[in-house]
Amino acid sequence: MIHGLWPQIDEEHYPTYCEEVEYNEPDEELLESMQKIWKGCDDNLWSHEWKKHGSCIKAQNNITENDFFNITIQL
Repeated sequence: MIHGLWPQIDEEHYPTYCEEVEYNEPDEELLESMQKIWKGCDDNLWSHEWKKHGSCIKAQNNITENDFFNITIQL
């Protein structure tokens, strides 16, 4: 099971909430993959991951929410 994906500055520090983003429930195919990888998790966790950590990857690399979750699943 994976917890999440976020950029790391060093062993103890990582940026959070880098810009304001809105969470949108993923499309059916991505949602099915997320439910498989994050068993027992739901929109509460995924929204948190996207807003807290994904917003920083978006700010650094200009990726979308779907890209963020697809990259996480691939890892």
